[in-house]
Amino acid sequence: MIIVPKYRAFGVSDWDQRYVKQVDGSESLNAATAAVINYLPIIGIPVLTEETVDDAWRRIAIHEALFGALVVSQAGSSKVSHFVTRDDVVRHQGLETEGIESSFLEYCARIQARAISSKSQETPAFVANASRSLLQICGV
Repeated sequence: MIIVPKYRAFGVSDWDQRYVKQVDGSESLNAATAAVINYLPIIGIPVLTEETVDDAWRRIAIHEALFGALVVSQAGSSKVSHFVTRDDVVRHQGLETEGIESSFLEYCARIQARAISSKSQETPAFVANASRSLLQICGV
């Protein structure tokens, strides 16, 4: 279950397209929007602007490579992972969330500590890379 942090979307174009209609007629955020809103505080980029889009995309891609998709839904008897694309990030320019801005190095240190202290060491990506994280392989 995703807990959506406080956010503002005044600067996001076509905000109405970020919703999906449910069977009961209610609307909820689509998977990409829910993921981007939740990722921004995690990756240390609280405001998504033209200047921060590329950095946000890189941080999200690294996070998903290390830990998998943040948003997973149920499709019948199987689970479907919803990975964020660069286009998803670009479409959400103008989005603001609560959170503290952090540099790329601070972000890397934080997720490296999480990767070491969690069961992420058992993930296929970690095992396939000789028990080294993506960050370690890159020399960070």
